[in-house]
Amino acid sequence: MYIPVHFLHTTTKYRGDILFIFKCAKENFTNTEAGAYESYSIWVMDSKSEETLCYIPDVFTHPCKAHKFVELCNTHQPALIHLEDIIESFYNK
Repeated sequence: MYIPVHFLHTTTKYRGDILFIFKCAKENFTNTEAGAYESYSIWVMDSKSEETLCYIPDVFTHPCKAHKFVELCNTHQPALIHLEDIIESFYNK
């Protein structure tokens, strides 16, 4: 599965602090096969500047999965470089 991860800015981890704020957003997408549909994208922001660091479109179709994923990421603060693998593992649960 290919997950388009768009890094908008780069940063380093603040030691002892929360570095990232993960959020999900419901968005409208269009696909030639499926037509118009709603899906949840993941946004990652710098916790200090609130700058958007990463945007991952069209990740989840179910709000519960999107919110659970965001909750886990906010708790465990994974490195952004691993997001593609983490999302893929989350799907395979």
